[in-house]
Amino acid sequence: MNYAPKETKEYLDWAFVQPAKALDIIAVDQAKFNLTWLIFPEIDTHGLEVVPDAYVTALHSFMDKETRAALGSAPLDFVGYWAEIDNGEISLALTAGMPEDYMARMVIQAHKAQARMVMNGVLPSPSFIRHH
Repeated sequence: MNYAPKETKEYLDWAFVQPAKALDIIAVDQAKFNLTWLIFPEIDTHGLEVVPDAYVTALHSFMDKETRAALGSAPLDFVGYWAEIDNGEISLALTAGMPEDYMARMVIQAHKAQARMVMNGVLPSPSFIRHH
C-alpha cells in the first residue's frame, strides 16, 4: 500500500540522482518509503535529497517488524499505532533525524493519504459516509 500521491516508481527517478544510501534504503522499500513520505512530504517536489542522512541511518538500523507491518495498513491506522509506541526505545531510535514537528506532519499527511485512498477506492469508505 503506497501512501504517497504518486506511484513509488516515480520517486525512483529522484533517487537515482541521490546518494545510493537513500535509493537502497528508502526508494525500494515500501514501508520505509511510507514512513518517510509521512514525515518529509516535500519529497513530492524536491526528491529524496531533503531527507537527512541521520534519518536514513536510523530508519535502516531501527525499523522493527511491528512498525513495518503497521506501515502496510491504512495511514490513519499507522498513526494510531505510532501514537501508542511513540515513547519507547524503538520510536526514540527511529526519530533520529526527524524534524521536531514530525508527529504533526505525520498526522496531516496520514489524513491526506487516507482521504486520497478512499476516493481512489484503495480503502473502503468509512461506514458513516457510505451511501446505501
